[in-house]
Amino acid sequence: MFHNLEVNLNIVDTDFGARMEERFAADRERCREVSLFDWRLRALGERLLERLCYLFRYWL
Repeated sequence: MFHNLEVNLNIVDTDFGARMEERFAADRERCREVSLFDWRLRALGERLLERLCYLFRYWL
């Protein structure tokens, strides 16, 4: 990686924090574990899209 484009933001607001906690919990409910076996068997189209995105990773 040539550049670190990471940005950090600190917000001190309990209401905002509570909303973020709720969203995180909702995201976790929709998640599923991906085993190494499943990862290796992912579709060809998904693998090709990953490779294409990798080429443009600097701008994405």
